[in-house]
Amino acid sequence: MGSVAEKAEKSFPLKGAITFLLGLLFLAALYFVSLHNYLIFHNLAEMFSIVIAFSIFLFAWNSRRYFDNLYFIFLGIAYFYVGFLDSIHTLAYEGMPFFPDEKHYATQIWIATRYMESIGLLMAFSFLKIKKKFNPIALFVLFSALTALILTTIFYWNIFPATYIDGMGLTPFKVINEYIICFILILAIVRLYRHKEGFDKKVFDCLLYSLIFTILSELSFTFYIDIYGFSNLTGHFFKIISFAFIYESIIATGLNRPYDILFRELKASERALTEANQTKDRFFSIISHDLKNPFTSLIGFSGALLENYDRLDEDTKKDFTKDIHESAEEIYDLLDNLLKWSFTQTGGITNEPKNINIAPLIAENFSLMQQSAAHKKIALVSHIESDTLVFADENMVNTVIRNLISNAIKYTGEGGKVTLSSRTKGNFLEISIADTGVGISEENLKKIFCGDIRYSGMEGGRKTGSGLGLILCKDFIERQGGKIGVESKAGEGSRFHITLPLHKGPAS
Repeated sequence: MGSVAEKAEKSFPLKGAITFLLGLLFLAALYFVSLHNYLIFHNLAEMFSIVIAFSIFLFAWNSRRYFDNLYFIFLGIAYFYVGFLDSIHTLAYEGMPFFPDEKHYATQIWIATRYMESIGLLMAFSFLKIKKKFNPIALFVLFSALTALILTTIFYWNIFPATYIDGMGLTPFKVINEYIICFILILAIVRLYRHKEGFDKKVFDCLLYSLIFTILSELSFTFYIDIYGFSNLTGHFFKIISFAFIYESIIATGLNRPYDILFRELKASERALTEANQTKDRFFSIISHDLKNPFTSLIGFSGALLENYDRLDEDTKKDFTKDIHESAEEIYDLLDNLLKWSFTQTGGITNEPKNINIAPLIAENFSLMQQSAAHKKIALVSHIESDTLVFADENMVNTVIRNLISNAIKYTGEGGKVTLSSRTKGNFLEISIADTGVGISEENLKKIFCGDIRYSGMEGGRKTGSGLGLILCKDFIERQGGKIGVESKAGEGSRFHITLPLHKGPAS
């Protein structure tokens, strides 16, 4: 598929030039026809758009099994009824023999059809996230009812407002509604830009140009006095160009480069699958390396202690016990982070923000880690004032603070210090966790929050970890709408800082 796509891409400039020249010749021929017989010109111009409208429906309907959403199916059904109403508009045009009691039905049908087209183009974006389980037959019923209502108000009840008066031209009703239709089309352009990532660039560009020329067409139809006048002619030219672009965006692209329109969802699925495989690889990397190492140490130290217990002095036994304890702590921390991280990957953890007081969370974590800090004679200092409130998920924030304090203790030598402080920055509270430890090398500092999880090397003679805890911290903080950062130099300690939204209303 790749080689075919590359050849197609190389041929597009030439094809585009040829298409442009043929389009100019077609428009010139239509203009020549209009000079001799405007009715024939009108019929040819309308037939061009009618054929494209029905073609869009046929293409979308017969390709519906390939789509992951109902956007193109909805658009196809909408254009089926646009083509149908444009056909009646053509038959009702002045000079055609199908409606002897002609009352300018054509302009009335025109307004109704353009409403259906513009609203269809706007509403289609709402169907981008609706999957195949939605029954498209319901759309046929809806559009059929609307079409029947339109035709009934025009041909049977005769209550559709007048849109054109002989000798006077367009009525205020028609002009105002043309402007309303233009506004709806502008909204469609806004929605197109908001969903830009969901479309191939060529499809996006052609849809955009189609909407722009549709607006120009509608504006042209606000000026004419004579239905055979120049403004009417210009409006039909713009309509032809508009339908040519929508033809190019859907039918031509779908036939020549189907992977761009039919399989865009497949590309997204492939990317998601790739990311899932990368996540799986990270998971097994942690299991096979970072979890295996502390277990090896735990088994080795405990085995040595068991075999040589009676021959070892008390100090050596204490050293072995200390090593076993540190290995067990490392395993526990890693397993805890691993479980939380796996839950985030599968959507098992939900974010439930509320007003929380940070000071008790920090005090609780200081208490849990006091023994580890005291063992290394590390001072734990908090400058966080009581009743420091933020709006965030308590469990996630607690996990972040625990990880950052634990890391600070781990990489701080004996007699060091870990300090927590806070300050207000706009609508956020910035919390800093600073240590006097070994710091982080410039090489590892660049990789510390990356999605690869592992950064390797030694920091102050101690092997760096998997980095999973910091990845988890970054994810949890960003879910609160905050940010996480670090400032550090090797041998000079580190300062991690997180921002959290300030509390909303009374504390809960």
